[in-house]
Amino acid sequence: MRAAFKHSAGADFMPEAWVRGAMLVRCKSLLAAYSAVRFEVIELLMALLDNDLIPLVPLRGSISASGDLQPLSYIAGVLEGNPDMYVWTSDGKGGRDLISADGALDMLKRRSITFGPKEALGVLNGTAVSTAVAALALQESHHLAVFSQILTAMGTEAMLGSVGNFNAFFAKVRPHRGQIEAAKNITLFLAGSQLARAEDADNQCVG
Repeated sequence: MRAAFKHSAGADFMPEAWVRGAMLVRCKSLLAAYSAVRFEVIELLMALLDNDLIPLVPLRGSISASGDLQPLSYIAGVLEGNPDMYVWTSDGKGGRDLISADGALDMLKRRSITFGPKEALGVLNGTAVSTAVAALALQESHHLAVFSQILTAMGTEAMLGSVGNFNAFFAKVRPHRGQIEAAKNITLFLAGSQLARAEDADNQCVG
């Protein structure tokens, strides 16, 4: 059965990006072959990812005290084709719909997984969700850091400031690796600026 219905996840469910990340992290972990999970389980996880079929996972219920058991159990339920589990899929109009897990497997023409001894534990007992969310947060923080450097360069231009403020010497004196990188980036962003004063201009004496 391919039951489909409209649904707005709102604040009750994890963003799809978190779940995608968790599925990918779990695949990587299982591929190390320490958990005795069949390759078919990993293949089905990847098939869901490749076809943008993302399990609907509640936001609350796990604090990673002994792995992300609750959210990973919903992903495992989708692998089992549990009709009470749901999966995000494209609605063909640029939006997203939910269909039942068994309907998603029908779309893929895949058989559901019947977990063997300890296989379910191998899928559930890990920190894939926490790792994925942390990785996404770190990536976003990197973007924000670079964006702040771009804004600093723009502010320097707006105030007709000097490129010399970001001379590598000042950064190395501190020294903080982040500041060294930021100064290098800002100097690069200001290269060829028609507004910021060139560094050598500050060293010229005004007669």
